[in-house]
Amino acid sequence: ENKKLRTRIISLEKRLEEESIEHSQHITQLNAKLQDLHYRLQSADKKKEDEIQMPKQLHEQETRDLASKLECYESNEKWQITTIQGLKADLATQHRKNVALIERFQQMGCHDFDQSLPQSMSPPTISQKGQTTSKTSIPKRFVNKNPATKRFPTHDNEGISASTAKRPVTQPPNRPPKVPSRSPPKPSPRKYINSSKQLPTTVHIMYSSNGKKLSGMMHNRSKGKNMKVTSSVYSGANIEDATRIIQQGDIGKSTDHKFLGFGTNNVKVDSAQTITYELKNLAITAQNQHPTSKITLCGLHHRADHPNPQEVKQMNMKIDQVNREMESFATKKGFHFININRINDSTSLDPNMNVLYNDKLHFNFTGRTRLVDAMLSIINSTHNSYAEAVSMGNSRKSRTGLKL
Repeated sequence: ENKKLRTRIISLEKRLEEESIEHSQHITQLNAKLQDLHYRLQSADKKKEDEIQMPKQLHEQETRDLASKLECYESNEKWQITTIQGLKADLATQHRKNVALIERFQQMGCHDFDQSLPQSMSPPTISQKGQTTSKTSIPKRFVNKNPATKRFPTHDNEGISASTAKRPVTQPPNRPPKVPSRSPPKPSPRKYINSSKQLPTTVHIMYSSNGKKLSGMMHNRSKGKNMKVTSSVYSGANIEDATRIIQQGDIGKSTDHKFLGFGTNNVKVDSAQTITYELKNLAITAQNQHPTSKITLCGLHHRADHPNPQEVKQMNMKIDQVNREMESFATKKGFHFININRINDSTSLDPNMNVLYNDKLHFNFTGRTRLVDAMLSIINSTHNSYAEAVSMGNSRKSRTGLKL
């Protein structure tokens, strides 16, 4: 019986072992299927997530592109608005000049000879034969047609009045016919030079907040010279404000020299291209409003009024670009330009803050002194009047002076 039981136990153990092997194989197969299903689920989730992320990324990219295009359109619109404003200012200035010329021609009355040249400043004389003689020929477009001056006879080529063409004129044989009375001729350049020597050199400084105390310092440093200095300081004003002020009439009478210093308040908000265009518009407007003044543009100085050094570097690089383009523009147009950074040995990488106050924006005493000295060097190196330039025999030569 024990033998039978042992045999039975052995057979049962073998059967259990076989069943255990079968169960383990079955479990392994099921585990493999589970892992395969798990991998499939992961790949499906990833694919679904990619499908969701792709439209989202495309939408974000399109949004960024649209924002960039919108910014470009806004910049272009601002540029066009600035251009239109500049053109309007030029048209308004030209209109005022035309009106002033019309008024001058109407006030000239019976002047029927060209006064643009010194040789034509004396009225023409009439010879015995009745022909008009003068050092310069008189263009027909300068003949006065004002009805108010019809009391003076207009002589034709034969020296006979148009109203008495059929009636011969009897004159003594040895005397030429009388010349109609005219307004007194303008003084010659030599007389004008002699009379202008007693007049002081007038200077007007138009600046933003950096122009404080410049006129007083220039007056003190120009003692012994006949000079009259005035200034207009507009704290917080930008270039557009200055242009509008000049268009409306900043001063009652033009001066010999006019210094313009604006753009400091535009550096943080405008691009270098916009600042350059507005400064050019300011210079042209000042030239149109004050054609007898010698215009000088004062460059922007480096600054450090920002806690971020990278922002300071960007601002100073923008200032360098503006100064470089404006100096080239001034050379082409015949303006003077003061590169104050070159005078103060300041660069965008190493700005000179010793000429500024602790705010690192406005000039201190040293900075104002150097700027005023640069202005005085320009005043001393140019002629005070057009007549003086004519007397030098070189009226059309470009103004020379120190290269600042």
